[in-house]
Amino acid sequence: MEGAMRRTVSVAVLLLVLCTRPNKAQITSSSINNTAATAEAMNIMFTPPELIKIPAESEYVVNWTTTVQEEVHAVEITVTDPGVLKVTGSGPRSWWLVVSPSSNVTAAGTFNITTLLLGYSNVTLTLYNEKEQIIGNGTMRTSVLNKDQILNKIFSASLGVLIGLIYVNMGATINLDVIKEIAKKPIGPVVGLVCQYGGMPLIAFGLSQVIFSDSPLLQLGMFLSGTCPGGGASNMWTHLLGGRLDLSIMMTFTSTMFAFISVPAWVLLLGPLIVDDSNFQIPFVKIVIIVVTLVVPCFVGILIQKFLPKVAAFLKKLLTPFSIFNILYILTFGLYANRYIFYVIDARIILAGLALPVIGYLLGIVVSMLLRLDRPDVIAISIETGIQNAAIALFILNATLEAPAGQLAAVVPAASVIMTPVPLVIAYIVKTIYGKVQSRRNKGDGTEVAVERGGNAEKTANGSSIQMNNSLNKSAGIDNPAADLSDRAI
Repeated sequence: MEGAMRRTVSVAVLLLVLCTRPNKAQITSSSINNTAATAEAMNIMFTPPELIKIPAESEYVVNWTTTVQEEVHAVEITVTDPGVLKVTGSGPRSWWLVVSPSSNVTAAGTFNITTLLLGYSNVTLTLYNEKEQIIGNGTMRTSVLNKDQILNKIFSASLGVLIGLIYVNMGATINLDVIKEIAKKPIGPVVGLVCQYGGMPLIAFGLSQVIFSDSPLLQLGMFLSGTCPGGGASNMWTHLLGGRLDLSIMMTFTSTMFAFISVPAWVLLLGPLIVDDSNFQIPFVKIVIIVVTLVVPCFVGILIQKFLPKVAAFLKKLLTPFSIFNILYILTFGLYANRYIFYVIDARIILAGLALPVIGYLLGIVVSMLLRLDRPDVIAISIETGIQNAAIALFILNATLEAPAGQLAAVVPAASVIMTPVPLVIAYIVKTIYGKVQSRRNKGDGTEVAVERGGNAEKTANGSSIQMNNSLNKSAGIDNPAADLSDRAI
């Protein structure tokens, strides 16, 4: 009954769910294996008694003994998840009778375990007599970890360095006057925060209940993904798609700061509906580290802009190619370092990874357009709403859940990282093609406009000219240079 109720949970009835408080799914270090039987080994003993946190793609030999009084005629070995490990060497010759009078052991045997993928699986051994009746059984617990731990650490460290460098570029590019104007009338940041911290957690919770109704771990991973906005990639995509970068950076900073309050609040509010574990904690120190890695490089870039304008101009030219490089780095080495995801991923995880950011993009667009915001603002708010800070979600999962539970739950935020750029890549390709088509059309019409970067007037093809305003248009930030043009004739 509870499972049926949980599958019908939606955002519309969320308050009712909070009031009724259904029974909670337990996820602790001792009970995390939701497919496991009890550890009691009835009348069979294993050596080693269990294989916990062993690496993937490795082999182990397991010995078993029994004290059953009847003669063992056949042995059967089964595993709960054949995708996690396989058992070999369990044929007729893998066990033998023991006739030593000095021991209570009446039969013994051996088999091999080969680990395959990340996850949990139990090995159950059953003994049969000549009449094919069960005379003994025992269960051994196993858990398998991801093999490439070193590559994951290298990727995480290198990505942190790259994000720091790109924030230096962004700090050297943003317009402080525009930031001040946004602070005076913070409509954009307020709209973004409402979408990010009001809408996305509820959407993520509702989707998790529908898509992963039978897996508390995956529910938790998706829910945490929706409560952690402010991903650094949002600024890169805002820049590439012509959004208001000043607003995007300000929203990223404010949303990350709000994470200190909002993430614990949402986890305390809805987390107990998914997991009840006193050891589940929010890693505030790591959130501080994330904030520092965003603020300090950006501040360095601002100092460069103020005291080294030539260097700032050079960094501004590097912003777009460096943003593209970061994205390609994530999609190549990042995917390789976390390739285990592709072995455990399924259609539901792909759906969840794509649905969450797409709904976020649409939510940001709809709310921003209803408030009649400018197109650059709509783009920035949409991207900021859809892109989540997977780093915070991964930190929380890995810091609070014992491996491999944390890695299994992290599959959803990892899938979201993979699927999030898909709509944005399509939008960027369409934008690029459209820009080239318009450029060729303007050339054909003799109306092509060319201006110098320094702001000097440049003649157009039809004999008129335009004047570039040295001061940035306040409604366009730095990412819409067309808004800085004045169409008055010279």
